[in-house]
Amino acid sequence: MPYSHVEERVGDRVVEVNERRNWLSPGRALASLVGIVLAGIGAIAIVQGGIDGTLNIPLDKVLGITQSAGVGIVELIIGLLILVSAYSAADRSGVGFFGVLLFVGGVMGLATSAQVHQDLGFGNSTAWLFLLSGLACVVAAALPSMLSVRRDVHDVHEVRTD
Repeated sequence: MPYSHVEERVGDRVVEVNERRNWLSPGRALASLVGIVLAGIGAIAIVQGGIDGTLNIPLDKVLGITQSAGVGIVELIIGLLILVSAYSAADRSGVGFFGVLLFVGGVMGLATSAQVHQDLGFGNSTAWLFLLSGLACVVAAALPSMLSVRRDVHDVHEVRTD
């Protein structure tokens, strides 16, 4: 929270001004939530599926979402990248980029055949997760940040002009 303290002359008085600035960014909070959820689901999928064999077999259900360890690795990486992008207010474009990437991946996942699902190790529920996560990231990237400024002014003393 940036803080400043100055003394200013106002007419024949000197006043003390304390100013606090707070940034509130709902988009960063939403993107962070999406990143945490994706990384968490990905980590659970990796642990359940294991990485000692093929990454597309076995298919496990993580919170009702059918996926393999390979898809879990992708979720973990993208979730962490979204978290890194959400950390900085200046990197809103990163959140939007990963949102579009997830959204397109979700649409493509819904449009593919059952054979592709089996080959890559995911189900329709995973495609829906990607699509909705991508949509949430795009919305998060579009949300504005808000600045709240609080100024406290206190009378210090009068200026004497003797």
